[in-house]
Amino acid sequence: MPVLWKIKSEEYMDRDKKSQAMERLLDFYRQKFENATTDDVKKKFNSLRTNFRKELKKIKDSKKSGAGAEEIYQSTLWYFDAMSFLVDQETPSDSISTIDYEHEVGCNFIKLFIQL
Repeated sequence: MPVLWKIKSEEYMDRDKKSQAMERLLDFYRQKFENATTDDVKKKFNSLRTNFRKELKKIKDSKKSGAGAEEIYQSTLWYFDAMSFLVDQETPSDSISTIDYEHEVGCNFIKLFIQL
Protein backbone atom coordinates (compact mmCIF):
# COMPACT_ATOMS: atom_id res chain seq x y z
CA MET A 1 0.00 0.00 0.00
CA PRO A 2 2.28 2.76 -1.27
CA VAL A 3 -0.28 5.37 -0.25
CA LEU A 4 0.99 4.91 3.33
CA TRP A 5 4.71 5.22 2.71
CA LYS A 6 5.58 6.60 -0.73
CA ILE A 7 6.01 10.29 0.08
CA LYS A 8 6.64 11.30 -3.52
CA SER A 9 3.31 10.01 -4.81
CA GLU A 10 0.21 12.17 -5.16
CA GLU A 11 -1.83 9.54 -3.33
CA TYR A 12 0.29 10.06 -0.20
CA MET A 13 -1.44 13.41 0.34
CA ASP A 14 -4.95 12.00 -0.23
CA ARG A 15 -6.48 11.51 3.23
CA ASP A 16 -9.33 9.36 1.95
CA LYS A 17 -7.04 6.89 0.25
CA LYS A 18 -4.77 6.79 3.28
CA SER A 19 -7.76 6.18 5.53
CA GLN A 20 -8.99 3.32 3.33
CA ALA A 21 -5.54 1.73 3.32
CA MET A 22 -5.28 2.12 7.09
CA GLU A 23 -8.68 0.43 7.50
CA ARG A 24 -7.44 -2.51 5.42
CA LEU A 25 -4.39 -2.78 7.67
CA LEU A 26 -6.64 -2.53 10.72
CA ASP A 27 -8.74 -5.46 9.50
CA PHE A 28 -5.59 -7.52 9.14
CA TYR A 29 -4.21 -6.38 12.51
CA ARG A 30 -7.48 -7.29 14.25
CA GLN A 31 -6.95 -10.93 13.32
CA LYS A 32 -4.35 -11.02 16.06
CA PHE A 33 -5.45 -8.12 18.29
CA GLU A 34 -9.26 -8.00 18.35
CA ASN A 35 -9.62 -4.64 20.10
CA ALA A 36 -7.06 -2.79 17.98
CA THR A 37 -7.79 0.73 16.79
CA THR A 38 -6.50 2.79 13.90
CA ASP A 39 -4.18 4.57 16.32
CA ASP A 40 -2.68 1.21 17.32
CA VAL A 41 -1.97 0.42 13.66
CA LYS A 42 -0.42 3.85 13.09
CA LYS A 43 1.80 3.46 16.15
CA LYS A 44 2.91 -0.01 15.06
CA PHE A 45 3.59 1.13 11.49
CA ASN A 46 5.60 4.13 12.67
CA SER A 47 7.50 2.00 15.17
CA LEU A 48 8.49 -0.45 12.43
CA ARG A 49 9.58 2.42 10.17
CA THR A 50 11.61 4.03 12.96
CA ASN A 51 13.41 0.80 13.78
CA PHE A 52 14.09 0.23 10.09
CA ARG A 53 15.56 3.73 9.75
CA LYS A 54 17.82 3.19 12.78
CA GLU A 55 19.15 -0.05 11.35
CA LEU A 56 19.63 1.51 7.92
CA LYS A 57 21.59 4.37 9.50
CA LYS A 58 23.83 1.86 11.31
CA ILE A 59 24.56 0.14 8.00
CA LYS A 60 25.30 3.42 6.19
CA ASP A 61 27.51 4.64 9.05
CA SER A 62 29.35 1.34 9.03
CA LYS A 63 30.04 1.68 5.30
CA LYS A 64 31.22 5.29 5.72
CA SER A 65 33.64 4.32 8.47
CA GLY A 66 35.85 2.52 5.99
CA ALA A 67 35.19 -0.89 7.49
CA GLY A 68 36.03 -3.89 5.35
CA ALA A 69 33.26 -5.79 3.61
CA GLU A 70 33.16 -8.43 6.34
CA GLU A 71 32.96 -5.76 9.07
CA ILE A 72 29.96 -3.86 7.68
CA TYR A 73 27.05 -3.90 10.11
CA GLN A 74 24.36 -6.49 9.38
CA SER A 75 20.87 -5.82 10.70
CA THR A 76 19.45 -8.29 13.19
CA LEU A 77 15.85 -7.17 12.70
CA TRP A 78 13.86 -10.12 11.39
CA TYR A 79 11.75 -7.79 9.23
CA PHE A 80 14.56 -5.60 7.90
CA ASP A 81 14.60 -7.16 4.43
CA ALA A 82 10.81 -7.09 4.22
CA MET A 83 10.87 -3.31 4.80
CA SER A 84 13.59 -2.64 2.23
CA PHE A 85 11.00 -0.97 -0.02
CA LEU A 86 11.44 2.08 2.26
CA VAL A 87 15.10 2.61 1.35
CA ASP A 88 14.45 5.09 -1.46
CA GLN A 89 12.13 7.05 0.85
CA GLU A 90 14.92 7.70 3.34
CA THR A 91 17.18 9.70 1.03
CA PRO A 92 16.33 13.22 -0.14
CA SER A 93 16.18 13.79 -3.87
CA ASP A 94 19.42 14.86 -5.52
CA SER A 95 17.59 17.77 -7.11
CA ILE A 96 17.13 19.67 -3.83
CA SER A 97 19.54 20.41 -1.04
CA THR A 98 19.22 18.78 2.38
CA ILE A 99 18.20 22.11 3.92
CA ASP A 100 15.45 22.59 1.32
CA TYR A 101 14.33 19.00 1.83
CA GLU A 102 14.13 19.39 5.62
CA HIS A 103 12.24 22.67 5.19
CA GLU A 104 9.83 21.04 2.73
CA VAL A 105 9.21 18.08 5.05
CA GLY A 106 8.71 20.41 8.02
CA CYS A 107 6.22 22.55 6.09
CA ASN A 108 4.31 19.49 4.92
CA PHE A 109 4.15 18.20 8.50
CA ILE A 110 2.84 21.54 9.76
CA LYS A 111 0.21 21.67 6.99
CA LEU A 112 -0.87 18.13 7.79
CA PHE A 113 -0.93 18.84 11.52
CA ILE A 114 -3.08 21.96 11.04
CA GLN A 115 -5.54 20.04 8.87
CA LEU A 116 -6.06 17.46 11.60
